[in-house]
Amino acid sequence: MKSLEGKVALVTGAGKPEQQSGGIGFGCALTLAHSGVNVLLNDANQEVLESAYRWIKPQQFCGTFSGDIFEQDQRRGIADVAETWMQGVSILVTGPATTIRKPALELTSDDYASVYYDNFVSHVDLAKLVAAGMVRRGSDGCIIFITSIYGSLVRKGSLPYDAAKAALNQATKVLAKEWAPFGIRVNAIEPGFVDTPGEHKFATDVEIETVKRKLPLGAATSEDIGKVAVMLASSEHITGQIIRVDGGHGLVDLYDQV
Repeated sequence: MKSLEGKVALVTGAGKPEQQSGGIGFGCALTLAHSGVNVLLNDANQEVLESAYRWIKPQQFCGTFSGDIFEQDQRRGIADVAETWMQGVSILVTGPATTIRKPALELTSDDYASVYYDNFVSHVDLAKLVAAGMVRRGSDGCIIFITSIYGSLVRKGSLPYDAAKAALNQATKVLAKEWAPFGIRVNAIEPGFVDTPGEHKFATDVEIETVKRKLPLGAATSEDIGKVAVMLASSEHITGQIIRVDGGHGLVDLYDQV
Protein backbone atom coordinates (compact mmCIF):
# COMPACT_ATOMS: atom_id res chain seq x y z
CA MET A 1 0.00 0.00 0.00
CA LYS A 2 1.59 3.25 -1.09
CA SER A 3 1.12 6.60 0.59
CA LEU A 4 -1.43 8.91 -0.97
CA GLU A 5 0.14 12.03 0.49
CA GLY A 6 0.16 14.77 -2.14
CA LYS A 7 -1.82 12.80 -4.72
CA VAL A 8 -4.57 14.60 -6.64
CA ALA A 9 -8.11 13.28 -7.03
CA LEU A 10 -11.32 14.29 -8.77
CA VAL A 11 -14.48 13.22 -6.94
CA THR A 12 -17.83 13.77 -8.63
CA GLY A 13 -21.08 14.22 -6.72
CA ALA A 14 -19.03 15.46 -3.79
CA GLY A 15 -21.43 18.09 -2.48
CA LYS A 16 -22.75 18.17 1.07
CA PRO A 17 -26.01 19.89 2.08
CA GLU A 18 -25.76 22.23 5.05
CA GLN A 19 -26.84 20.62 8.32
CA GLN A 20 -27.03 17.18 6.70
CA SER A 21 -24.74 14.24 6.22
CA GLY A 22 -23.17 14.05 2.79
CA GLY A 23 -23.65 11.42 0.14
CA ILE A 24 -21.17 8.80 -1.02
CA GLY A 25 -19.22 11.27 -3.15
CA PHE A 26 -18.67 13.57 -0.18
CA GLY A 27 -17.69 10.63 2.02
CA CYS A 28 -15.08 9.53 -0.51
CA ALA A 29 -13.73 13.07 -0.87
CA LEU A 30 -13.49 13.54 2.89
CA THR A 31 -11.76 10.20 3.47
CA LEU A 32 -9.29 10.78 0.66
CA ALA A 33 -8.52 14.22 2.11
CA HIS A 34 -7.85 12.61 5.49
CA SER A 35 -5.29 10.42 3.69
CA GLY A 36 -3.40 13.46 2.39
CA VAL A 37 -4.98 13.64 -1.06
CA ASN A 38 -5.63 17.03 -2.67
CA VAL A 39 -9.23 16.75 -3.81
CA LEU A 40 -11.01 18.53 -6.65
CA LEU A 41 -14.67 18.50 -5.61
CA ASN A 42 -17.31 18.37 -8.32
CA ASP A 43 -21.07 18.67 -8.09
CA ALA A 44 -23.83 20.07 -10.28
CA ASN A 45 -25.24 22.00 -7.31
CA GLN A 46 -23.07 25.01 -6.45
CA GLU A 47 -24.59 25.45 -2.99
CA VAL A 48 -23.82 21.94 -1.75
CA LEU A 49 -20.41 22.14 -3.42
CA GLU A 50 -19.50 25.22 -1.41
CA SER A 51 -20.73 23.53 1.76
CA ALA A 52 -18.47 20.53 1.10
CA TYR A 53 -15.55 22.85 0.42
CA ARG A 54 -16.01 24.62 3.76
CA TRP A 55 -16.06 21.25 5.50
CA ILE A 56 -12.97 19.75 3.87
CA LYS A 57 -10.75 22.80 3.29
CA PRO A 58 -9.56 23.12 6.92
CA GLN A 59 -8.31 19.52 6.80
CA GLN A 60 -6.66 19.29 3.38
CA PHE A 61 -6.13 21.38 0.26
CA CYS A 62 -9.09 21.12 -2.06
CA GLY A 63 -10.71 22.94 -4.94
CA THR A 64 -14.14 23.01 -6.54
CA PHE A 65 -15.54 22.92 -10.03
CA SER A 66 -19.27 23.03 -10.62
CA GLY A 67 -20.58 20.95 -13.50
CA ASP A 68 -23.15 18.30 -14.33
CA ILE A 69 -21.51 15.05 -15.42
CA PHE A 70 -24.79 14.01 -17.04
CA GLU A 71 -24.31 16.77 -19.64
CA GLN A 72 -21.69 16.04 -22.30
CA ASP A 73 -20.32 19.59 -22.67
CA GLN A 74 -20.07 20.04 -18.92
CA ARG A 75 -18.48 16.62 -18.56
CA ARG A 76 -15.76 17.66 -20.99
CA GLY A 77 -15.24 20.84 -19.00
CA ILE A 78 -14.83 18.83 -15.79
CA ALA A 79 -12.24 16.59 -17.48
CA ASP A 80 -10.35 19.62 -18.83
CA VAL A 81 -10.08 21.10 -15.34
CA ALA A 82 -9.05 17.71 -13.93
CA GLU A 83 -6.15 17.54 -16.40
CA THR A 84 -4.74 20.94 -15.42
CA TRP A 85 -5.57 21.30 -11.72
CA MET A 86 -2.34 20.80 -9.75
CA GLN A 87 -0.67 19.22 -12.81
CA GLY A 88 -3.49 16.75 -13.30
CA VAL A 89 -5.45 14.23 -11.27
CA SER A 90 -4.27 10.65 -10.85
CA ILE A 91 -7.38 9.42 -9.00
CA LEU A 92 -11.00 9.59 -10.21
CA VAL A 93 -13.96 8.58 -8.07
CA THR A 94 -17.28 8.91 -9.86
CA GLY A 95 -20.77 7.77 -8.95
CA PRO A 96 -23.67 10.29 -9.11
CA ALA A 97 -26.86 8.52 -10.09
CA THR A 98 -30.42 9.03 -11.22
CA THR A 99 -33.18 6.46 -11.02
CA ILE A 100 -36.74 5.69 -11.97
CA ARG A 101 -38.56 3.28 -9.71
CA LYS A 102 -41.69 1.70 -11.14
CA PRO A 103 -42.81 -1.72 -12.39
CA ALA A 104 -41.28 -2.95 -15.63
CA LEU A 105 -44.69 -3.02 -17.33
CA GLU A 106 -44.91 0.76 -16.84
CA LEU A 107 -41.45 1.64 -18.14
CA THR A 108 -40.98 3.47 -21.44
CA SER A 109 -38.04 3.46 -23.82
CA ASP A 110 -37.27 7.01 -22.69
CA ASP A 111 -37.04 5.78 -19.08
CA TYR A 112 -34.44 3.23 -20.07
CA ALA A 113 -32.50 5.66 -22.24
CA SER A 114 -32.24 8.45 -19.66
CA VAL A 115 -31.30 6.25 -16.71
CA TYR A 116 -28.81 4.22 -18.75
CA TYR A 117 -27.18 7.38 -20.08
CA ASP A 118 -26.83 8.97 -16.65
CA ASN A 119 -25.67 5.90 -14.76
CA PHE A 120 -23.52 4.22 -17.40
CA VAL A 121 -22.57 6.39 -20.37
CA SER A 122 -21.77 9.49 -18.33
CA HIS A 123 -19.33 7.70 -16.03
CA VAL A 124 -17.60 5.66 -18.71
CA ASP A 125 -17.22 8.77 -20.86
CA LEU A 126 -15.79 10.82 -17.98
CA ALA A 127 -13.39 7.99 -17.16
CA LYS A 128 -12.26 7.92 -20.80
CA LEU A 129 -11.62 11.67 -20.80
CA VAL A 130 -9.71 11.58 -17.52
CA ALA A 131 -7.75 8.46 -18.52
CA ALA A 132 -6.77 10.11 -21.82
CA GLY A 133 -5.23 12.94 -19.81
CA MET A 134 -3.29 10.45 -17.69
CA VAL A 135 -1.98 8.77 -20.84
CA ARG A 136 -0.91 12.11 -22.35
CA ARG A 137 0.98 12.97 -19.16
CA GLY A 138 2.47 9.50 -18.84
CA SER A 139 0.92 9.24 -15.39
CA ASP A 140 -0.21 6.10 -13.62
CA GLY A 141 -3.76 6.40 -12.37
CA CYS A 142 -6.66 4.91 -10.49
CA ILE A 143 -10.32 5.06 -11.51
CA ILE A 144 -13.06 4.02 -9.10
CA PHE A 145 -16.67 3.68 -10.16
CA ILE A 146 -19.39 3.72 -7.51
CA THR A 147 -21.90 1.15 -8.70
CA SER A 148 -24.47 -0.66 -6.53
CA ILE A 149 -25.11 -3.98 -4.88
CA TYR A 150 -28.09 -4.17 -7.24
CA GLY A 151 -25.72 -4.40 -10.14
CA SER A 152 -25.41 -7.99 -8.92
CA LEU A 153 -28.51 -8.71 -6.84
CA VAL A 154 -32.15 -8.67 -7.95
CA ARG A 155 -35.03 -6.48 -6.78
CA LYS A 156 -38.34 -5.34 -8.18
CA GLY A 157 -39.18 -1.92 -9.53
CA SER A 158 -35.72 -0.63 -10.42
CA LEU A 159 -34.84 -2.31 -13.70
CA PRO A 160 -33.20 0.59 -15.63
CA TYR A 161 -30.97 1.65 -12.73
CA ASP A 162 -29.95 -1.86 -11.75
CA ALA A 163 -29.18 -2.86 -15.33
CA ALA A 164 -27.07 0.28 -15.82
CA LYS A 165 -25.08 -0.49 -12.67
CA ALA A 166 -24.52 -4.05 -13.87
CA ALA A 167 -23.21 -2.62 -17.14
CA LEU A 168 -20.86 -0.34 -15.22
CA ASN A 169 -19.53 -3.34 -13.30
CA GLN A 170 -18.74 -5.06 -16.59
CA ALA A 171 -17.17 -1.90 -18.00
CA THR A 172 -14.89 -1.83 -14.95
CA LYS A 173 -13.39 -5.15 -15.99
CA VAL A 174 -13.09 -4.27 -19.67
CA LEU A 175 -11.41 -0.92 -19.01
CA ALA A 176 -9.09 -2.47 -16.43
CA LYS A 177 -7.84 -4.87 -19.10
CA GLU A 178 -7.53 -2.21 -21.80
CA TRP A 179 -5.81 0.40 -19.66
CA ALA A 180 -3.46 -1.79 -17.64
CA PRO A 181 -0.62 -1.23 -20.16
CA PHE A 182 -0.83 2.50 -19.34
CA GLY A 183 -0.57 1.85 -15.60
CA ILE A 184 -4.21 2.84 -15.05
CA ARG A 185 -6.12 0.65 -12.61
CA VAL A 186 -9.93 0.49 -12.77
CA ASN A 187 -12.10 -0.85 -9.97
CA ALA A 188 -15.65 -0.44 -8.69
CA ILE A 189 -17.28 -0.28 -5.28
CA GLU A 190 -20.72 -1.84 -4.85
CA PRO A 191 -22.35 -0.17 -1.84
CA GLY A 192 -25.27 -1.81 -0.13
CA PHE A 193 -27.62 0.38 1.87
CA VAL A 194 -26.00 3.69 2.77
CA ASP A 195 -28.07 6.22 4.72
CA THR A 196 -27.66 9.26 2.48
CA PRO A 197 -29.96 12.18 1.65
CA GLY A 198 -30.78 10.47 -1.65
CA GLU A 199 -32.31 7.43 0.07
CA HIS A 200 -34.81 9.66 1.84
CA LYS A 201 -36.29 10.67 -1.52
CA PHE A 202 -37.67 7.17 -2.01
CA ALA A 203 -38.47 5.90 1.48
CA THR A 204 -39.96 7.17 4.72
CA ASP A 205 -37.90 7.44 7.90
CA VAL A 206 -39.77 4.42 9.29
CA GLU A 207 -38.95 2.32 6.20
CA ILE A 208 -35.29 3.34 6.35
CA GLU A 209 -35.00 2.46 10.04
CA THR A 210 -36.64 -0.91 9.33
CA VAL A 211 -34.07 -1.65 6.64
CA LYS A 212 -31.21 -0.64 8.94
CA ARG A 213 -32.38 -3.07 11.63
CA LYS A 214 -32.39 -5.95 9.16
CA LEU A 215 -28.80 -5.44 8.04
CA PRO A 216 -26.38 -7.80 9.85
CA LEU A 217 -23.86 -4.99 10.41
CA GLY A 218 -26.24 -2.05 10.09
CA ALA A 219 -26.20 0.65 7.43
CA ALA A 220 -22.91 1.90 6.03
CA THR A 221 -21.89 5.53 6.20
CA SER A 222 -20.54 7.39 3.21
CA GLU A 223 -17.14 7.39 4.95
CA ASP A 224 -17.22 3.57 5.03
CA ILE A 225 -17.34 3.65 1.24
CA GLY A 226 -14.59 6.27 1.27
CA LYS A 227 -12.29 3.98 3.24
CA VAL A 228 -12.51 1.38 0.50
CA ALA A 229 -11.83 4.08 -2.10
CA VAL A 230 -8.66 4.95 -0.17
CA MET A 231 -7.65 1.28 -0.11
CA LEU A 232 -8.14 0.93 -3.85
CA ALA A 233 -6.30 4.17 -4.58
CA SER A 234 -3.33 3.17 -2.44
CA SER A 235 -3.03 -0.41 -3.67
CA GLU A 236 -0.72 -0.93 -6.62
CA HIS A 237 -1.90 -4.39 -7.65
CA ILE A 238 -5.71 -4.40 -7.58
CA THR A 239 -7.56 -3.83 -10.84
CA GLY A 240 -10.72 -5.06 -12.52
CA GLN A 241 -12.36 -5.81 -9.18
CA ILE A 242 -15.89 -5.14 -7.92
CA ILE A 243 -15.66 -4.63 -4.15
CA ARG A 244 -18.96 -5.05 -2.28
CA VAL A 245 -19.34 -2.93 0.86
CA ASP A 246 -22.74 -3.83 2.22
CA GLY A 247 -22.67 -4.76 5.90
CA GLY A 248 -24.17 -8.13 5.01
CA HIS A 249 -26.93 -6.58 2.87
CA GLY A 250 -26.52 -9.30 0.26
CA LEU A 251 -27.19 -11.99 2.88
CA VAL A 252 -30.75 -10.91 3.67
CA ASP A 253 -33.93 -10.03 1.78
CA LEU A 254 -34.71 -6.43 2.62
CA TYR A 255 -37.09 -4.65 0.32
CA ASP A 256 -39.72 -7.31 -0.35
CA GLN A 257 -40.45 -7.33 3.38
CA VAL A 258 -40.57 -3.57 4.04
